[in-house]
Amino acid sequence: MDAQQLGPSIYTFSIYAVPTLVAMVAILLLGFFELARDRISRASLSFYLITLAVGIWLFSVSMQYLTVHEQTAMWWARAAYIGIPFIPATTYLFTVTVLGIRRQHMWPVVFGWVMAGAFTLAALFTDLLIAGLHHYRWGYYAAYGPLGLPFITFFGVMLGASLWHYLVEWRRAEPGTRKLRIRSLMLAFAIGYAGAVDFIPTYGIALYPFGYLAILGFVALAARAIWVYRLFDITPAFAANQIIETMSEGLVVFDREGILRVVNSAACRLFGYTREQLIGKPVAGTLGAPLHGTIGSALLACEPGGALHNYETPYLRPDGQERTLSLSASALLDRKGAPVATVCIARDITEQKLSEARVHRQNEYLAALHATSLGLMNRLRLPDLLEAIISRAAALLGTEHGYIYVAGPEKDDLVLRAGTGVFGYAMGQRLRPGEGLAGKVWQANRTMSVDDYSRWPERSASFEHTPFHAVVGTPLTSGSEVVGVLGLAHVEEGVKFGEAEVESLERFAQLASIALDNAHLYGAVLEDVAERKRAEEEVRQLNETLEQRVQERTGELQAAYRELEKEVAERRRAE
Repeated sequence: MDAQQLGPSIYTFSIYAVPTLVAMVAILLLGFFELARDRISRASLSFYLITLAVGIWLFSVSMQYLTVHEQTAMWWARAAYIGIPFIPATTYLFTVTVLGIRRQHMWPVVFGWVMAGAFTLAALFTDLLIAGLHHYRWGYYAAYGPLGLPFITFFGVMLGASLWHYLVEWRRAEPGTRKLRIRSLMLAFAIGYAGAVDFIPTYGIALYPFGYLAILGFVALAARAIWVYRLFDITPAFAANQIIETMSEGLVVFDREGILRVVNSAACRLFGYTREQLIGKPVAGTLGAPLHGTIGSALLACEPGGALHNYETPYLRPDGQERTLSLSASALLDRKGAPVATVCIARDITEQKLSEARVHRQNEYLAALHATSLGLMNRLRLPDLLEAIISRAAALLGTEHGYIYVAGPEKDDLVLRAGTGVFGYAMGQRLRPGEGLAGKVWQANRTMSVDDYSRWPERSASFEHTPFHAVVGTPLTSGSEVVGVLGLAHVEEGVKFGEAEVESLERFAQLASIALDNAHLYGAVLEDVAERKRAEEEVRQLNETLEQRVQERTGELQAAYRELEKEVAERRRAE
């Protein structure tokens, strides 16, 4: 067909072309609407193919009605069969797709498309299907040849099979959305099939082809069914992709060779790679051989067909961040039970582990605080109390090395009165104010720490060769007066005291200070009681001495009295 035959001079306005063009526009808009609404799903795509095939048919028929040139009409009659044979094929494909039975009926689908292609080729390049044209009052119309009846039979069989599937599935469906959707689509297609009356004029019967009315009815009913019931059920298969992408956990799937086949957005963020850097790449070369080996060895330890749950493992991201991952994995098995792939879900539990560690430390601190409160308050002898304070403090911060300095009697130096670990061998060692860390803490009345005491220029000469590094000290007070220094140390190089640990030690020191005050008060009370006992003993001894002296004097007086009585008696006898 040359450009002259497509020019406007061979076309004229025909009222008969208006309804078919309107029907074409309506059905194409319906197809585009459903395609956009369901984001090119299988059901929406197959429905769009129906509307496209019908649209080609209606547009070509409209152009036949508009042309006054027989050869041009013949060209458009053949062009219409680029779409007409595919109407039953696409309708059947849509039917088995929307009903969810496509896999069971793939051979009829293939048969429909092969036959549609064959009839299209016959219409375009031979006279077997379109042998010529009829000229009716509404315009030119195709005249069928030998393949006309087989084509109509094919058309009817495919459409009848579609209706049969709808009927069968409608009877099987439980009351609900699916049953209503099937009924609505079945009714829409049944009305649309009435458009087959347009085959009648192909055999010379001057019956106006009003099939466009059936198409408009189909558009109205199908649009309502699609709007109200949509074209799909919410099934695991339908929701799978959306679920995968909305998961907060990272999902990876790799085959038996360890090649990554599926990753979601969360996995890309978790592992620090883009999707392009992961898909098709080996797990060992991207996420790391240790991680791949961890999953593999853990799965091998499971029972056949079993799964791995919440397996914790460290992971080093490409940017150098160290993370802790919780892995859950399972093997995908084929029909024979052989593993074909591994599905792994990874969660970043780094913050969770840190929180758990903080909670654990806090619980330990509270438990230690409770035990210390009871233990310290029950220790009223100062030596026992100092030993209890240093052992509790060391356990609280996870070290074996600690010390307690106590101010000397003249308040001019500190004396190491209790020590554990490396400080256990320095008992009695003395520090001047400002000497070493403990001397500075005593002098400044505030907590101080050093990350590496061995390299600290202000370290005490007494600990020049003592093998410890990080050290922290906090004052022990009585009122506003510093009466001692509580300190802890780490001998491991690189291990430091964090802010939370220093804060815990400060709070502990406040409790220890109260216990020391209690011990001092108890000691003062004991001294007072002892002094009272000494005074009472002296009074008792004085009383005993006085009583003895009174008794001796009384005896002397009684003896003298007896002598006096004897003298009086003698005098009386003499008289």
